Amino acid sequence: MYRTDETTAVLYLNYNWNRAGSGANIYYRPDSPTDYSLNVADGTEPQYLRGLYSATLKIDRRLGQSLNLTSISSYFHSYADVTVDVDKGPLPF
Repeated sequence: MYRTDETTAVLYLNYNWNRAGSGANIYYRPDSPTDYSLNVADGTEPQYLRGLYSATLKIDRRLGQSLNLTSISSYFHSYADVTVDVDKGPLPF
């Protein structure tokens, strides 16, 4: 945070990284319609990787007794990589 009598600036940063490896609960066919275990029955074990980050800068400036100016600038980035067996059948094809 940066602050003077007329100006305040605040920078917000956010970062999130999520990785689920083999056997994760991601779009797979269970062994039976009533089976809710995490055992994978597909030919390809699912994997999931997601990363996201953002930055926001807020600047408040007092321009007089009754006038304030606020500027908000931000950036957001997201990345996802997913491995899923589309046909949900066993290997070989």
